[in-house]
Amino acid sequence: MGRWIAVLVLVLAACGGSAGQSLGETQAALQGLPAQGESGVTVMTRNIYLGTDLAPLLQASSPAELPALVGAALANVQRTNFPLRAVALADEIEATQPHLIGLQEAALVEASVNGVPVMRLDYLQILQAQLLERGLSYAAVVSPQTDLTVPGPEGLVVHVVDRDVILARADVGIANPEVHNYLARLTIPVGGAGGPVVTILRGWAAVDATVGPRTFRFAATHLETTDLPVFAQVQVAQGAELAAALARSRLPLVLVGDFNSAADGTLTPTYGNLVAAGFVDAWDQPRPRGVGFTCCQLPTLDNPVSLLDQRIDIIFLRQGPPAAAGYPRIVGGVQALEVGNLPSDRIDGQWPSDHAGVVSTLRLPRAVGLVREDDPLSAR
Repeated sequence: MGRWIAVLVLVLAACGGSAGQSLGETQAALQGLPAQGESGVTVMTRNIYLGTDLAPLLQASSPAELPALVGAALANVQRTNFPLRAVALADEIEATQPHLIGLQEAALVEASVNGVPVMRLDYLQILQAQLLERGLSYAAVVSPQTDLTVPGPEGLVVHVVDRDVILARADVGIANPEVHNYLARLTIPVGGAGGPVVTILRGWAAVDATVGPRTFRFAATHLETTDLPVFAQVQVAQGAELAAALARSRLPLVLVGDFNSAADGTLTPTYGNLVAAGFVDAWDQPRPRGVGFTCCQLPTLDNPVSLLDQRIDIIFLRQGPPAAAGYPRIVGGVQALEVGNLPSDRIDGQWPSDHAGVVSTLRLPRAVGLVREDDPLSAR
């Protein structure tokens, strides 16, 4: 037990440090983004990564396996060092200045021994502190997801809460927040029969956002993975729930997230189903940069060459409910680019996350229910 407590104390001490990191070649790409304000609204989707792969815990065959597996997972959380990675993530946000951000895996990780806390990492709090150091203020709408408590080695008890978050820049007006968990979900024993039972929750959050003269609905989600076939089935059902729920909005809609469904259709039908429901992929709009792969680096984040080979982190647009008349038009993406995908974006030999992020500046109509002919951003 002493060895683990000593390691966790070092982790807590690391939360106070920071280090600068250049965005390298990405900075040059950012110059291609048009100015904000009259040129559009900038949004980001960013899976910031728990720092370990929980799949081995879910696939364990007996409760006796759990302490060692939990210990290995916790060690990888420590090794991937979110307080340090948050420096690189905050650099991305500072460079791109998004009005709104959809964060996935903004976790809360706690460990205790006999009820005495020995570690606490609040990823959202750590990232917001880094943003404040840069003079950036973002309000948070938090959507709690899976809540997992499992036994670790040497008497440790580890508690993890997965959270999705919408961050809204201080100059963005937000209203009508809502947070939901999907009805489609799995409940499974961790470590097989006799292990703690966990319900794997995913969900979505949304707000009405006003940027200057433009008001739109901004939604963010993280759909189920495809680790097992049954997971993929649940993901498709979640995508259908999301499309049905968002169909009620008459505002122009921006939907971002980690959909765990590849844009080329190789993983699940979810991406194609959302396109069929009226959503347009911002990456397919004018002047996309490259193939846009966003997943995934090694769980240890230390691979020197990028392993990204799937595009599952998406910014979707929809101008209004498919059956409605007179709703305002979205012109589309002015530009879309990746962040955190280049070797120069790494910090101390680690990628900022196992995903790359996507940033897009969008052209939105000035007024709900009306597209003004004198608006330079209106479709011609």
